[in-house]
Amino acid sequence: MNDLTSGESSKMMGLLSLVFGIISITISWAPFGRLIIIALGIAAIVLGAIEIDRVNKNISAQSAKNMAIAGIVLGGLAIVFHIIMTVAWGLIATQWFKYGHLGQWKWLELGRLRHLR
Repeated sequence: MNDLTSGESSKMMGLLSLVFGIISITISWAPFGRLIIIALGIAAIVLGAIEIDRVNKNISAQSAKNMAIAGIVLGGLAIVFHIIMTVAWGLIATQWFKYGHLGQWKWLELGRLRHLR
């Protein structure tokens, strides 16, 4: 039997799912790179699901299942967190342009800067 299809040797999809999940959750706070973050999150979920299916059919090693589950969770959290952060960045930008760069607290900032003269 081929080493890549034996029950104990193939963990590659689970490992890739975990790596893609870690990368996507790490950069999901950024207001840029939306397509990369979403694509990595979806790739983590898909590869994790494929690896779990392979483990259930005894094609892949049992230890790959934990990596696949972690990749699915991290990929899903990255997508959700990125959506939340995109909305938050949008609200911050809206307030920035509405009130100016210091916002409603402009007088507090100017009061703190008086001692620098």
